[in-house]
Amino acid sequence: MATVPYVHVQPSSGEGIPSGVEIYQWTLAASDDGVPVVAPQFSGKAVTHDGGAGAVTMQGSLQMPSETETWATLHDPASADLVLGPTTAEIRQVLEDCVQIRPLNSAGGAAVVRLLLTTTSRR
Repeated sequence: MATVPYVHVQPSSGEGIPSGVEIYQWTLAASDDGVPVVAPQFSGKAVTHDGGAGAVTMQGSLQMPSETETWATLHDPASADLVLGPTTAEIRQVLEDCVQIRPLNSAGGAAVVRLLLTTTSRR
């Protein structure tokens, strides 16, 4: 098990991505977790799974990065646990606001996870 750093994905100019949008990506092997993204200022959060063999649980924490974190499973708007995959590509909205958010590859093989953060309100 390793803690994998994220890549801050920078859209190319001309792609039409507005300001206030951030995208982070982790490439996880089996049993890896991701370095958390600190994101309390973002009102919109969505995650995607590439359809790889890993079952990825999205976790959040209300602790500051300098504190010992307590992680809890996040949920989608239907109150279902945010467990993505395995083998199915999907996009899910994150219900809870949290200080930190990270993926945990809890079962299976490799997976690529992207987190989309927005400062704009939902319609």
